Amino acid sequence: MFELPELPYKIGNMEPLFSKEQLRAHYAGNHAKYVEKLNNLTKGTPHEQQTLEQIIIESRTEDRNLFNNAAQHWNHCFLWNCIKPEAAGSVIKIDTEVGNIIRRDFGTDLGFHSAFITAAMGVFGSGWCWLVLDKDTKKLKITTTANAENPIGTNEYPLLTVDIWEHSHYIDFQSKRNDYLKRFLRQVNWGFVAKRWQGR
Repeated sequence: MFELPELPYKIGNMEPLFSKEQLRAHYAGNHAKYVEKLNNLTKGTPHEQQTLEQIIIESRTEDRNLFNNAAQHWNHCFLWNCIKPEAAGSVIKIDTEVGNIIRRDFGTDLGFHSAFITAAMGVFGSGWCWLVLDKDTKKLKITTTANAENPIGTNEYPLLTVDIWEHSHYIDFQSKRNDYLKRFLRQVNWGFVAKRWQGR
C-alpha cells in the first residue's frame, strides 16, 4: 500500500506561498486522491510488489491511468520536499554546493530564476517545471513536462520541481502564475536540492 507522506512542515507554516486552505486542498485533496487511486489500481496485481519508480517506468507506455496516478504521487512527494517555510534575509544567493553549479550553467542566481520562470510560464495548461542534471552532458538544464510526466526513467536526474497544475495555486494566486512562481523561488528548500545533487 502506498501512503500519503507526512509533510515536512505544518500546513499553516507555508504562507505566503501556500495558505492553509490552498495547501490543505492540494495535499489532503489532490495528492491524497492520487494515492487512493494508485492503491486501487495496483491492489491484487504484480505492481503491489514494485517500487513507485518501477511502476512509473513500466506503465508509461502500457497503462496511462496507472502511470498518471503513480507519477503524480511521486511528483507531489518530491514537490513537498522542494519547498520550506519563508526565511528571513536574502533568498537570491543559493549558498550550497549546487548553487555553484547553477551559476556555472546559468551565469547567475538571477539568471537561473529568470530561465526557470520563463520555462514554467511557457507550459500550456497543466504540467511541471524541473531543474535536472542531464546525465549525458553533465550539465544542469530546465525542462518541462505535461500533465503527470516526469524525468523518472530518463537521462535526466531531477533536482527541483514546481507544480504548474491550476489546482496547485489557484486559491491563492488565481491566474497569476508568474506571481506564484516568483514566490515559489523564494521558498525553495535548497538544502534538499543539495542533497539530491550529492546523491546523483
